[in-house]
Amino acid sequence: PTLQERRGYVVYLPGSHGTGRRFATLYLLHGALDWERTWLERGGLVEAIEQSGLELIVVMPNENGALFRNDTRIADYLARDLVGHIDYDFHTLADARHRGLDGLSTGGFTSIIVGAWRPWVFGSVGSMSGCHDSRSFEAIAACADSMRDQRYLLSAGRAEPHMNTCFELHRSLRQH
Repeated sequence: PTLQERRGYVVYLPGSHGTGRRFATLYLLHGALDWERTWLERGGLVEAIEQSGLELIVVMPNENGALFRNDTRIADYLARDLVGHIDYDFHTLADARHRGLDGLSTGGFTSIIVGAWRPWVFGSVGSMSGCHDSRSFEAIAACADSMRDQRYLLSAGRAEPHMNTCFELHRSLRQH
């Protein structure tokens, strides 16, 4: 409803979904040039989850860098529309403590900002090789007090063009 359009998404369900158990949920955002099936087709998601032994729901929405292009409505789409829909239709543990948001590249940028803006929705926030700019630092500074109960994980490869910015973002998170 927030975006006034239909958006695709892919959901990975653990084998024991539907048995009455409830599961933690990870919202996993792709990069700007990818799509919602990228984590399955090129990311090895199913194999990684099955090898880890984790049982969780993974939601992979189509989010093509809207926030990076300054469409702030994406925050309400992810944190209200999509989370509400997933919590309604699937057996989730429907609280921030059991809900994470992570992403790659522009998805990592989006996850940091939306996580900071909506700490009551996402208890864990990550960014993999995020392409952060001043907006990431501004969101952390503005929302620092309400982010104290969240967990953050930033990662980047040694040869990533944004590695220094990721280090600076890490320092900003620790400072605040």
